Amino acid sequence: MGTDSQGAQNEEALRRTRKAGRKADADEILPEYDFSGAARNKYAAGNAVVVLEPDVAPVFPTSREANEVLRALAGITEKQRARYRAFSDIPSSHVLQPESMP
Repeated sequence: MGTDSQGAQNEEALRRTRKAGRKADADEILPEYDFSGAARNKYAAGNAVVVLEPDVAPVFPTSREANEVLRALAGITEKQRARYRAFSDIPSSHVLQPESMP
C-alpha cells in the first residue's frame, strides 16, 4: 500500500469522524496502524527480562552466556538446598551438640 493511498485513507477516516460529529476515540485504531504483519512479543508469557548492572553486563555479552551461568548456579544452589534438607531431617538427638563434644 503506497503513501498516497494511506494518506487518502487517513483523510477519509478524519472526514467520517468529523461528519459523525464526534472526536476520534483514544482507543480507536487508525488505518495507518497496520498490525497484520506484527510479530508476537518474545518477552511475553513465560519469559522474564532482567537488566544487568553496568559492572556485571560486560561479563555476559549475550543472553545465552548469562543463561548458561545462571543454570550452573541454579544447579549448585539446588544441591546445597537438598543437602540442607537432608541434614534438617536428622533428629536433633542424633546431632552432636557443641557442649557434648570433647
